[in-house]
Amino acid sequence: MIPISEDLQAEQWKRGDSLRMRAFDLLSKCVHDCVAAGKFGQVDLEIVNQIFWAGIHGVVSFLIMHSEGLPPKEAERLIHSMVQILVAGLSNLRPCRRQKF
Repeated sequence: MIPISEDLQAEQWKRGDSLRMRAFDLLSKCVHDCVAAGKFGQVDLEIVNQIFWAGIHGVVSFLIMHSEGLPPKEAERLIHSMVQILVAGLSNLRPCRRQKF
């Protein structure tokens, strides 16, 4: 892996046309559409976007680390299960008070 300076990484992340930002914007739009359609309870869009982003990254990292031993059908099943669990959890979510940490 080639080291990239933190300044360059931060600059690339902020660029609206970066692949990373376009992917996050698409995810954010999907979450917004689900909330607007009443699929999720009252949620903090920013937090939900980050939860989905983290979940997707977790599955991708897992698949990269275990790509040699995991059949494609199992990888697909893992991806779909993760999304279904996140959506189901958000569908049954009750509003909660913000906690101060």
